[in-house]
Amino acid sequence: MFDTISAFATVGLSTGMTVNPQLSVGAKLLLVLAMYLGRVGVLLGMSALLGEAKPRLVQYPEENLLVG
Repeated sequence: MFDTISAFATVGLSTGMTVNPQLSVGAKLLLVLAMYLGRVGVLLGMSALLGEAKPRLVQYPEENLLVG
């Protein structure tokens, strides 16, 4: 748990769990993914995956009205 939060916060602290040969490759990849998401940011990562919004096909006119 500590290593996961440290990886997401990109603190650089570790309990030495990643050196343990019993830790699977999948668990190490999850830590790498947590480090990447912590560095890039969740919102920026989501916007990169979703892409840009589609342009609107309808444009509404705008006007400055003088009242008074």
